[in-house]
Amino acid sequence: MRPVLLRVESPPTLAELERLAASAVGAGFDGLDLEIVIDNHSGLFWPSSTAQVIALSYACRSVSLAREAGAIAGVLFACDACDTRAKVLSVAIGAVSRTPEEDGRCFQRYQDALNFAYELLHALRLEAEAKGVALALEAPSAGSLISPVELRELIDAANSAAVGACLDVARIRQLGAPPAEWIETLGARVQAIRLSGACSPKEAAATLGACLDAVPLDRPLIADRMT
Repeated sequence: MRPVLLRVESPPTLAELERLAASAVGAGFDGLDLEIVIDNHSGLFWPSSTAQVIALSYACRSVSLAREAGAIAGVLFACDACDTRAKVLSVAIGAVSRTPEEDGRCFQRYQDALNFAYELLHALRLEAEAKGVALALEAPSAGSLISPVELRELIDAANSAAVGACLDVARIRQLGAPPAEWIETLGARVQAIRLSGACSPKEAAATLGACLDAVPLDRPLIADRMT
């Protein structure tokens, strides 16, 4: 059975994380997708074996490759050191925006975002391989990574089975594209699929139907909320 996870934002305490994990298991989910926030060091703790943290997610807060690669490498190290059972770390890169007040947090050009994604995968692919945690670019992004063919080429250029994509179904639909097209184009490069909105594990598994056959069975579906 394909694992179905519940996404949770980093809580301030381990006790709260344990509570969220127990609720997810009680609702039938297989584990958690835990959002990692580096700035205040929250999220760098893990629940007991009652619930598995099968996936992690991290949103870049700058366009500095050195800063973000360092932060992500730290998360990969923590995964290994703490034996979290995490199998995939999804990474959302910064948005593309020409608004002056967004300088330092957003890319000014589409090509800048693509270059950042390319360099990030190359900088971290060996670390991801060593830690046994796949690195997945969240796509589509805000203003970039809007083509499955372009994304496939970006992933293939990294030349590592430890990199891939975390597809956001809601954003794909906003582009006017069928999610099945993205899934079939990327195939085994899909490391996780994010489903926006509330759903039960059974509903999540039925959402995409037969197109999921192109994705290995161990790659998780992630629900934003429980029904």
